[in-house]
Order: sequence, then structure tokens, then C-alpha cells
Amino acid sequence: MKFYTYTHRTYDNVIFYVGKGSGRRAWNFTHRTKQWKEIAEHQGVNVDVCAYWKNEEDALSHERLLISCMNDLGIRLCNLSEGGTKGPTGYKYTDAQRLACSLRTLGRKHSEETRRRISLGQKGRTGNVWTNEQRIAASLARKGRPGRIKSPEELAKLSANNGSHRQEVKDKIAKSLLGTKASLESRLKRSLATKGIPKTEEHKAKIRAARLAYFQKNRDQFGYAQTISESHKEALRQGYNKHFGRQDEDN
Repeated sequence: MKFYTYTHRTYDNVIFYVGKGSGRRAWNFTHRTKQWKEIAEHQGVNVDVCAYWKNEEDALSHERLLISCMNDLGIRLCNLSEGGTKGPTGYKYTDAQRLACSLRTLGRKHSEETRRRISLGQKGRTGNVWTNEQRIAASLARKGRPGRIKSPEELAKLSANNGSHRQEVKDKIAKSLLGTKASLESRLKRSLATKGIPKTEEHKAKIRAARLAYFQKNRDQFGYAQTISESHKEALRQGYNKHFGRQDEDN
């Protein structure tokens, strides 16, 4: 966990709060004191990250130092303490507490003024933008990390909620693609991507069954199995000869 110290200032660039946090704490405007909310509502709020720290103790020490400096300068803060207290860092809420919090905020919507203030407060924020080195480090840290093993009931529920697995969704997708033709470039890319990949016996059986069903559909509709045209046969023959370096007798 990476910690940081931050300040909140009004739109007139007056600092009114100093804090220590991690993650999105500095941009969380919900769990604040009444005095903080009154200042933010009437004078706005901007977020400034002062410094990042590897451990919480260093962040707490810097928070105490910042609050002490602000007091010496005569800047009135709405902090309830002199800083340096660990507070709820690392605290895990119970299921009952999570449910109660969810019910309290259910259906609650921010006003247009609140949305505007939040938007202005987040403009120019760079605290959540990762460098390439941070992205690589996070990727390496997660590689090989085993996730929580889901139960068969959870897997079945996820599968049922996946819209692409429902038959009506499949039928809708198939209907939207009916009659569309892939471009020559797309067909070439698809051919190159699958070239050299051996098909399993199950895959071959599915292709065979699909072709038989296609021919049977033509028999039922036209009275005979629709075959490829003579021009198509000629194109296939030319392509075959060109691929294997053979010459036609007419050439």
C-alpha cells in the first residue's frame, strides 16, 4: 500500500485541510466533518498531493509537520487533531456495516452543483496516473498470483449472467451478421492466424456436421444440394496450381 500526504484548498487557493491517505482517500468528499463540508460547499475544494511515502509512519510524521507549519503561519484548518493518528487505515468493515452503508446511499444522487465541484476538484489531478515503470511493476507483481477459487455455484451464476452465452443473444448476433461478407484483408488475416494450427477431432466433427446441415437445408429448400459454380471451381484450380507451382495445359 502506498501512502501520501495531501491538502485541500478552496478555489481562492486557501488551504483549509491537511490529511494523510492512500488510494482514493484524498478525492473522497463524502466521509468528512461538518465544518469541512461547509467550507467545501461555499468555497469549493481542490486537491493537492504533497508527497508520497513508502510506509504509513513517514506519512503520519509529515502530516503532523504540515499541520504544525500551517498553525505557525496562522492558517486556520478544520482538522480535528494535530495529525499523526493512524485512524481507520486497514480497518475492514463487517458485512452488516457494508449492507447498512449501501442502504443509506441507495438511490442518492449528487446535485448538479456537487458534480460541478467534484469535476473542478479533479481537473489537473495526476495522482492516479501511473508511469510505465509503475505499470510494469504492478503487472509483474500480479503475475502468477492465484486468485480466489470460485465455487461451482458461483461459476454457474457467472455463466448464466454472461449475455453472450444466452441463446437469444447468439441468435441476435447471428441475424445481424447474416449476409455480411468479410473483406479480402480480413479473410487473409484470419487465414494467416489459423494457418498451421491443427484442428482437433471434435472441431473436425463440428465442421463436418455444419456442412452436412447446410447441404441438407439446400435439399429441403431447392430440392438439390447447392454446389459451387464453375467459375468458383476454376478459381480454386488456378489457386491450387499457383500454390504448388503447376502449369495449366492451356498455358
